[in-house]
Amino acid sequence: AFLSEMQRLCGDISPKETIDFPTWTANDLSNFMVAVHPDADSMLSQVGVDPFFDMLDFASFTRDNLLATVVMQVFRSVHNLVLTLDIDDSKLFRFVCAIEARMQKNQYHNYQHAADVCSRLSAILKLSHMFDTPNNELYRELAAALLASVIPDIDHPGRTNTFLIRTRSDEALRFNEQHVIENSSVLKCLEIMQEDSLNFIAHWPEEEQAEFRLSS
Repeated sequence: AFLSEMQRLCGDISPKETIDFPTWTANDLSNFMVAVHPDADSMLSQVGVDPFFDMLDFASFTRDNLLATVVMQVFRSVHNLVLTLDIDDSKLFRFVCAIEARMQKNQYHNYQHAADVCSRLSAILKLSHMFDTPNNELYRELAAALLASVIPDIDHPGRTNTFLIRTRSDEALRFNEQHVIENSSVLKCLEIMQEDSLNFIAHWPEEEQAEFRLSS
């Protein structure tokens, strides 16, 4: 019942809404990530660890909210960023659900692509041992990098910047024809984070929040 209710709620999330979620526990979040296929549980342990992980295969086994599943696994289990950086994991989960809800169903730049990029980046960074030394500043950079890996697919139109500029789209005009899709995605991400219920770093010192937003 909990799982079906969370899926229903996450499917309705928009950055303009404030949804009254129940109190989340670590077990609740883990239960959400339990898949419908018996092989998916063992596959989950490879998310963010194996740079050659087959995300499309995993997506066929899992329930809805693939991106949220991957991001939570990477932040909570692979790099332990939730505890290390004192990230509000329930807000992080809702934030990623909101991002996923804003992704278009185009052929490439979609939630599956975002999940794949996040998982592969996590695996590459883990194998590099760049973040093995305990250092909160480095960990914040790691969290920002992982978040940045999913931002470009937010509301991606499935077209190139050149196409948007040549067709004089509203987005191209808004951003003065400069990195149109990238700037648009970042703006929408920041708009989502303005919601109190979705801002998973709201309790950080303002200086650290600003640095994190800039790094992402």
